[in-house]
Amino acid sequence: MNRRAGTIGSCRSGLWPRMSRATAVRGQRPLLHGDTTKHPHGTRRQAGFSLIELVIVVVLLGIAAVALLQQFSQAAGSLARNEQIQTAAQLAQGCAEHLLAVRRGQDYLTAIASDCSGLPGIAGYTTNVALQGSPAACPLGASCEELRVTVSRGADVRAQLSLMLVDY
Repeated sequence: MNRRAGTIGSCRSGLWPRMSRATAVRGQRPLLHGDTTKHPHGTRRQAGFSLIELVIVVVLLGIAAVALLQQFSQAAGSLARNEQIQTAAQLAQGCAEHLLAVRRGQDYLTAIASDCSGLPGIAGYTTNVALQGSPAACPLGASCEELRVTVSRGADVRAQLSLMLVDY
């Protein structure tokens, strides 16, 4: 028994924990990390997580990660589609403004026969102008034509815009 500083223990390397005299007198051992504890039924059980518990946690984290990655990929695809729709809408609006400018600057018949082929475009997008006929809401004594501007990307129509040109 080492009487120095009121502790018990003779190992100089410091591997054994120092116990107070009160703990040594009662016969108790200090609980160490990874130490075994006595189970109520007399068996010894080691503290910590079992392998099965760790495998279950890893599987649950993997499932959660897959769900999150799917959400991110869907958001990225939706963002690209929305960008294409916005670009197509801007091209359709530009074509409609061009048709109205031709109507104001030249005449009604030139505007009806015009298309937007002279406008700068964006690769992959196609702009088409089609006559829809005379609308029912045409004022009396005027000539009217409804034009539909369609912008597509590949086979998918991304934007449509209708406008009515009136010749008074």
